[in-house]
Amino acid sequence: MHRLLTRVFLLLLLLGCKNEGYVSQNNTNNTNNTGNYVLSFFEPLSGELNLLSASDEPLWILVSDADGSPVPGAQVDFLIVGQAGGSSLSSSFALTDENGLAGIDVHSGTSASHFSIAVTQSRAAPLSLDVTVTESGMADFSLDFSYTGSRLGELHSMEVGILFETTCDATSMFLASFSRRRTLTSVNELVQYADLPVDIPFVFGAKILGETGDPVGYGCMAPPPESLVPGGNASLTLSLSDYLLTLDGTQTMSLPGAESGVSDWLTNTLPDWHNLGRCTYGVGTKLLDCLVSWLEGGDAAACQRGTPTLVSEEIIDLRGIIDGSSCRGSLNSHGGTSLEAAFHNLSPDIQALQHTLTNMRQFLELAPFEQITVDTLISSLPGEMTISISSITFPVAGSEPHALAEDLAPDAFSVTGFDGILENLIIPDSFYRTGVGRIALNILWARFLAPYSLPLDGPQIMESMKGYIQEGSTTTWQEELISLFNSGLNPLDVERAFTLFGNLLLFTLPATTHDDLLMGGSLLFSDENRDGIIDNVVPTITITVDPGGNL
Repeated sequence: MHRLLTRVFLLLLLLGCKNEGYVSQNNTNNTNNTGNYVLSFFEPLSGELNLLSASDEPLWILVSDADGSPVPGAQVDFLIVGQAGGSSLSSSFALTDENGLAGIDVHSGTSASHFSIAVTQSRAAPLSLDVTVTESGMADFSLDFSYTGSRLGELHSMEVGILFETTCDATSMFLASFSRRRTLTSVNELVQYADLPVDIPFVFGAKILGETGDPVGYGCMAPPPESLVPGGNASLTLSLSDYLLTLDGTQTMSLPGAESGVSDWLTNTLPDWHNLGRCTYGVGTKLLDCLVSWLEGGDAAACQRGTPTLVSEEIIDLRGIIDGSSCRGSLNSHGGTSLEAAFHNLSPDIQALQHTLTNMRQFLELAPFEQITVDTLISSLPGEMTISISSITFPVAGSEPHALAEDLAPDAFSVTGFDGILENLIIPDSFYRTGVGRIALNILWARFLAPYSLPLDGPQIMESMKGYIQEGSTTTWQEELISLFNSGLNPLDVERAFTLFGNLLLFTLPATTHDDLLMGGSLLFSDENRDGIIDNVVPTITITVDPGGNL
C-alpha cells in the first residue's frame, strides 16, 4: 500500500508540477522525431537505478502524448544492454495502464556490474536506464570543483558524469559518454551522487564547453580508496584545467617545396662539366680546343682560338667534322678517324668518363632537383612552438633524405604566441641556412663520379686522365699525345692544354654564410581524440629555395 501511494503521489507531481523542482536530466527524452509520444522515467524518477545484489526493484515508465496527457494501452519494450552480471527483467515489454504507466521488475544478479536498460516505444524517442549492482555496498559522494586554468571566462556549460570500469589515463573526457550526467553553468555548483557501488571501478569526469561547443577545460579523478566504504559519505574536489593543444615530444613534418631552381643553379655552376656531356667526343673536343688556344695565344680562360699557326692549322685539319648539333664526329674532312675519336680510343677509361658525363648532363636536363621536400622537426613549449630543418630530400634524384651538416644545420625557429588554443598557427616568414646547393652537388658527384673514384674537381680529373693515357703505354703520356696529335708539339704544349682544360672545370662552392631557404605560412593542428595532444599537423607552407644564398 505504501509503494502504491508513493507512485500515485509521484504521478500527480510529475503531471501537475512538471515545470517545478529538479528532475534528473536522464528522466525524459523530448527529441522525438518518430511520433507524438514522450517517454519519461516514473520510477526511478532519476533514470538511475542502484541495486544490491540478489534484489528486485520496479521500473515504471510514463507514456504521454504531445499535450502531456497519459497514453493508455501503449506497448513499451525493455532490453538489457551490456554485461549485466546475471541480472534479468521480469518481462521484455509492458502495456501502459489508464495512467499511462508501464512497469516491469529488475532482478539484480549476484555479481557487481554496470549496465543499461534500453526503453523503447514505436512512437517515441528511446530512453536508457543506467543500472549498477553491488555485492559490497554503496557510498555517497559530494563533488565541488577547483579551476586552475585561465580560460574560465569562456565557460558556457559544464558536463559532469561518471565513467565506470575505466581510468582517467585511458579516457578522453571530450569523447567520453558520461553515465549519471549533470549539466552545470558554473564551477561553483555542487553535484551529489548517492548510492554509488564501492566494488565497481569508476572515475568522476568533467568537461567545460565554450559557447560553440569547443573544449575549454576538463578534469578527471578516481575516488580515493578510503572513500569506497559501504555507507560512506565523502566530499571530493575535482580539479579542472585548461584544454590546450600541445605536442607529445617532437614531431616530424615533411614539407613539399616549390620549384627550387637547384637544377638550373647546378647547370650554371658547372657550365663546362655540363657541356662536356653534350657531344659523343666532348672530352676530346674540349682538350683539343684548349691545345689550339694555347698554340694560337687565344683566350686561355675560355680555350678560344687566337692567331693560327702552322701546327694549329694541321691539327684543326684533322679534327672531326662538325655536325648539325655543333659536335665533332668520328671522321675528319679527309675521311679518316678524327683526332677526337682517336683520343677517346686511347683508353676505355676515357670512354667511361665521357659516358658518365653524358649521363650527368641528361640527368640534369630532367630537372631532378626541382622537386624538394624539407623535413622538419617541431616541438611545443609553453607559449611557443619551435621548428627546425633536419634534412632535405629530392624525390626525383633519390628518396633518401640528406641530413644537413652540423655546421650548416639552422637553429630552431621559434614561433612565439602559441597559446595552445588556436588550431591554426601562423608562421611568419623565416630564413634558414641549409647548404642545399652543396647537398645537390654531393648527390651529383655520388651518383656519377664516385663510382669511378673521380672527384668533382677539374685538375684532379686531368691527373686521372694522364694515368688513363699512360696505362699500358711504353712512352710517357706527353709522348703518346704528341704522337697522336702532331709531331710538331712539345711536352709543354700538351701539359698546358691539360692545365687549361682542368681550369675550365674549376667551380666555386656556394657560400654557406647566407640564408638559402625561405619558409612561411601556417600550421593546422588536429586533436581527434580530444586529449590535448596534437596527433596531426597539416602544413600550408610556401617554401622558396635559392641555392646561391641570395635570399
